[in-house]
Amino acid sequence: MARTRREFRLSGIFAAALTPNDARTFEPNYSAALDLLDFCAAGGLQGVCLFSPAGEFFAYPADQRQRLVYLA
Repeated sequence: MARTRREFRLSGIFAAALTPNDARTFEPNYSAALDLLDFCAAGGLQGVCLFSPAGEFFAYPADQRQRLVYLA
């Protein structure tokens, strides 16, 4: 079976969002993160880059990253 080529184009305004943390556990605050995503969408952004370019990605274990991406 031949593979079809998919074209993926991004356009519009994207923002790099910081991940809100729980002050006691330093785990992602999923509720606050979803509120932030709702705020960004209401402001007209076409997309959000999770875990920001500040190196947050490596600070979280895979299960926490996967959960936030799934929820978003």
